[in-house]
Amino acid sequence: MNSFNGTINVDLCDKGIDLGKGCRMKYRTGVCRDDYNAFITELKASGAYRVFQENELGENSYTTLVSDEGMLHIYYTARTESVRIISDDLSYTSLPVMDQEFKRISDTSLCVMSMDFSHRPVADGNGMSYVIILPDGRFVIVDGGYPHDACRLYRFLCDNNRRPDGKIVIAGWIITHSHDDHYDCFIQFAKDYAANVELQHFIANPAVKEQFHRGAGYDDFLTDGVDEVLDTFGSVRKIRPHTGQIIRLCDVDFEIIYTHEDHYPRILPYLNDESTVFRMNVDGQTVLFMGDCDKNTSDILCDTLGDALKSDFVQVNHHGYSGGTVELYQAVAPTYALWPTSELAFNFRTCGIKYQYLGNALESNKYLFDTVGRANCFIADGPVDIIRLPLRNKEKDVSYYNF
Repeated sequence: MNSFNGTINVDLCDKGIDLGKGCRMKYRTGVCRDDYNAFITELKASGAYRVFQENELGENSYTTLVSDEGMLHIYYTARTESVRIISDDLSYTSLPVMDQEFKRISDTSLCVMSMDFSHRPVADGNGMSYVIILPDGRFVIVDGGYPHDACRLYRFLCDNNRRPDGKIVIAGWIITHSHDDHYDCFIQFAKDYAANVELQHFIANPAVKEQFHRGAGYDDFLTDGVDEVLDTFGSVRKIRPHTGQIIRLCDVDFEIIYTHEDHYPRILPYLNDESTVFRMNVDGQTVLFMGDCDKNTSDILCDTLGDALKSDFVQVNHHGYSGGTVELYQAVAPTYALWPTSELAFNFRTCGIKYQYLGNALESNKYLFDTVGRANCFIADGPVDIIRLPLRNKEKDVSYYNF
């Protein structure tokens, strides 16, 4: 069979674009929604697949199917009338976890980790680390920062472990992209503390070198180096999420909003655009994590999702250096902003001083700052902000942890 119902021409002998580790993608344009729906209907009727997930984001549709041969994730982008068909053989990656049965022992909390900025230039302010405390007492870690931050992260997990068995369980460690201020903490943490914790899932979707112009700026940690680090934790399920998929841990949803696959057929202009964008939903309150996405990704998100980006919290793109646009923050329309920066860098990047590192972010930073107000900005410096979600009253729902 070379196509399904003639609606979307898919040559099954065409292996598509190699995305590494057994993952491939086929891309088709000029597809209307009826064609997409007919394609999905025939796949379901073939008997070779079962539906694992279906989702809608704005006008876009997403379907994940599973067969004996692996996973097929198909999504339709209405704005560009395009379809992406992604296959994973599941020998390397696992299906997105849908872990719903749990015993509630804790409030769900978003923890804005304060970083160790002492070893870097005072105006640097990079590194990113967030910890989510799930209602069953497990943790989710987003990035982590530099090696210097590993001991602080472990201490925080120990001091805020609410499980009656005393075991530190990390339900998921998410790495947004392959820059060392986001993944170096993970490497150091594994060296020093892997024997003391249980890591259940590692979540990342890295690009391959061929997606960049002559490999410019490429970092191969997430493609070539991470498995050796994961081995120190023992048995860890690796999840490579794709746009539109949902990872559910307890009653907390992590919805994948963007991956580097959305850039194709264009090359990735910058490694920051590899960042996986996802939105956490806790009882209807949403937190949008942008990683280091640059302007190219912000434009794609605005173009393909628009108002569907609406979220209560937004993590500022690329530490406020670049990437965030006025149009993006208008679409998100947040009440709160998470700034992965030092206090000093935050002041530089919001006070209107234009300096060489800020680029085009000055206008968008000022817009976001003026929109949410200083009181609703959470900065990765000083005490750790522990935000009970959903946040209703800042005085009651935010507590602080000091190292």
